[in-house]
Amino acid sequence: MRLSTLVCNLKSQSLVNVLVVMLIATGLGAFGTTYSVYHIMSSNPMSDVQHDTRYVTIDDWSPDKDLQWTPPLLSYQDGTALLQFLGASKGALTYDSKLVAQQPNSSYVYELTTRATTPDFFSIFHTQFKYGAPWSFEEDVNRTAVVVLSSHANKVLFDSSDSVGQLVYLDGKVYTVVGVLTEFEMTPKVYDLHVDPYAATEDLYIPFHTAIEHDVLPHGRLLGWRDEPMSGFRDVLTTSMIWLQLWVQFDSKQDMEAFNTALAGYTEQQSLKGRMLRGHKQFELLSSAQWLERNQVVNGDSKLLLMLAIVFLVICLVCVSALLFASYATRRRALNVYRALGASKRYVSSMLFAELTLLALGGCVLGMLLTALGLSYMEKLYGSSYQQVASLDLTPIVIAAVCCLFGVILASVLPISQCCHSKSIYIRR
Repeated sequence: MRLSTLVCNLKSQSLVNVLVVMLIATGLGAFGTTYSVYHIMSSNPMSDVQHDTRYVTIDDWSPDKDLQWTPPLLSYQDGTALLQFLGASKGALTYDSKLVAQQPNSSYVYELTTRATTPDFFSIFHTQFKYGAPWSFEEDVNRTAVVVLSSHANKVLFDSSDSVGQLVYLDGKVYTVVGVLTEFEMTPKVYDLHVDPYAATEDLYIPFHTAIEHDVLPHGRLLGWRDEPMSGFRDVLTTSMIWLQLWVQFDSKQDMEAFNTALAGYTEQQSLKGRMLRGHKQFELLSSAQWLERNQVVNGDSKLLLMLAIVFLVICLVCVSALLFASYATRRRALNVYRALGASKRYVSSMLFAELTLLALGGCVLGMLLTALGLSYMEKLYGSSYQQVASLDLTPIVIAAVCCLFGVILASVLPISQCCHSKSIYIRR
């Protein structure tokens, strides 16, 4: 069976074959675009470390409010106190902000997203350094003005050169660059789901205690329910306002149990001081998967769109099957010629499957192009906040194409089988 023979057969019914290719491409384009977005939205970038990494929550919310809602953040007093219980384990106490960056002797300024955090953040979330290293615990505690730059920030400020040891002004204060990250992406951004789970990672990283010393204001949520007088950022530190996230990582189950015991003792002590008034479970240690589920990162609309895309793909495949029925019905006389010349039913069915495979491959290639165009359009439609979700990831696209190809083959089994075993196909000598 030669390729030229297959091409000649396909040309004989070019209109029907074009419709088959377009149906396959349209179904795959819709399904591939939706599945690609869903694949990224529902992924857990920390799935390989979720067994020993936990997010800490403490329930110090109003007893008169919704009891089903657990406060997702910590106050400054709670966050700094819990760090003391970690011992040899790792902990990242963090919040997000924005700072204006400027090089010395330069008139250009840039507003860059910033994360204030303790140094364990970089090891817990597996960041890689291109130049330099993170700051030390001593530099954090001593309020040293140092900064780690993202790859993007280093390109903007220092043209991607080795900037370790260089000075940079952040909100008018001088910081020394101690490290530069390689490309660091996390989608969803597990460590901070409160503002935009699909936002890009931050441009700047500064020590947590240095940020407090320099009055770096939080850019995310600042929540509270008690009537506590405040006249500035310093007053927030002494109130029960919640705005910090705490991630902890343990080397063993014994370390986790020890921290859990210390946390239980801390919450019990605080309840005696008039806090933790809701009476049910006062704290939780959540894995990354549990934290993603708690925040409903993949909402019902995304799941519904995926189901609709699957239904649309199935409808396209049913239409393909119907077109094949019609196409093979008009080709029975030509197929009789093959049988009259001695071709077996297996040969005829193999030829039809080979023709369909060429059409399916053409439809899948065109469908993958439509998927890429769909993702590009979604990125332009929703802006930079959707860039990480609508990024072109070959894995889900290839999976969608394979599923579509398998579906086309299934859709063709009945038409080909009926055509090859029909009484109208008989041998004429």
